[in-house]
Amino acid sequence: MKRVVSLVLLVAGCAATPEPEPEPIVEHWREVLVQTIPRGAYVERDNEYIGVAPIYVRVRTSEGGYPKRRVKITATDTPTGSYVFKVLMPGEVVPEKMLMDIRPYLPPQHTF
Repeated sequence: MKRVVSLVLLVAGCAATPEPEPEPIVEHWREVLVQTIPRGAYVERDNEYIGVAPIYVRVRTSEGGYPKRRVKITATDTPTGSYVFKVLMPGEVVPEKMLMDIRPYLPPQHTF
């Protein structure tokens, strides 16, 4: 008699309701078209080489288009070593395009 009761309690304990499936995590991304003057600059995102401009750079964002974290986009002119960068902060919307002018600054020349 004791064996039957134990078996019934064991089987009854296994009939638990299944847990609901967790919802999938949705990631949002925006692509920024990075163009440079002069063309052909090396483009990096957070010090990781992405490619040669013009190029699209992917930035992970919130649903509203704001960066999830600080993102630094750098463009380097390989012949001169000149570079410029833009930091995208979480409080600003990721732009569709960026024009990065890498030409060296030359002060105005006075002519006599």
